[in-house]
This record gives sequence, structure tokens and C-alpha cells, in this order.
Amino acid sequence: MFSKKRNHKRANEIRTNYNFKKGRGHPAWIFEKDGQNYTFFSITHAKTTHKTKNIALIKNPNPNDNSSCYARPKPFSDKTKNFGKIHKGWKLDKRDRKKLLKKRSSGSET
Repeated sequence: MFSKKRNHKRANEIRTNYNFKKGRGHPAWIFEKDGQNYTFFSITHAKTTHKTKNIALIKNPNPNDNSSCYARPKPFSDKTKNFGKIHKGWKLDKRDRKKLLKKRSSGSET
């Protein structure tokens, strides 16, 4: 059996994902690059999304926003062309990164 060689590279950046039907984007914490795809967690202000409880973040990655912030509980994968530029000055707290990376093994959605 042949295995497919994948080019996974770690990442730690926040960009806006514009691949939504309404045309508006949501910030996303990208933790892995694989060729022309990013694997990421969506960031939101909502406690729940589609009746699923989101993960509370310790600190909002946006330095100009002090409101509560959450991440979707499962990672997603999308093409790099659906993302905007890196948000300068935005960063995920180390404790939040560890929390989300533990969740990444639960599988990604597209």
C-alpha cells in the first residue's frame, strides 16, 4: 500500500476566511499549511454556532477588542485563496493555542 506524501507545515497566524455564503469573513487561527490548503479554527463572539457549544478563549486575539471570544470546536480546512492578509498585532494566547491543538485530533471539516 502506497502512502501519499503530504507537505504539512506548522503555522501560527490569524487571517480572515472569506469562504462564506453571505460574503462576510470571519477571523481564523491557522495552525497548519498543506500545499494550497490551510487547516484552521474559526474565531467568533458567539457562545454557540449551529447549536454546538464553542470553546471559550482566555484572551481575545484582537488587541483592540476586550469582549469575550470563542473558537469553533472542530478544525476546518480550506483553500489558501479564500483567506485575506495576516492580521498584524493579532495573536492567540499560548494557553488557548494548547487548548485548540488538543482538539485538532478530533478531525477537520471542509
